[in-house]
Amino acid sequence: MAIVVGADLGFVVLHHLTRIVVVITGAPVIARMIGVKPAPRPAKSHR
Repeated sequence: MAIVVGADLGFVVLHHLTRIVVVITGAPVIARMIGVKPAPRPAKSHR
């Protein structure tokens, strides 16, 4: 889509990669700050 509208492809790629990294690394931090508790892990069955 960036190519179609004539945007700088390098900038668009860098922006998307940066956005993905920020979301992946920032989401857990923000979740802890607002008090979201992690889901409990299911108990392992002993067979």
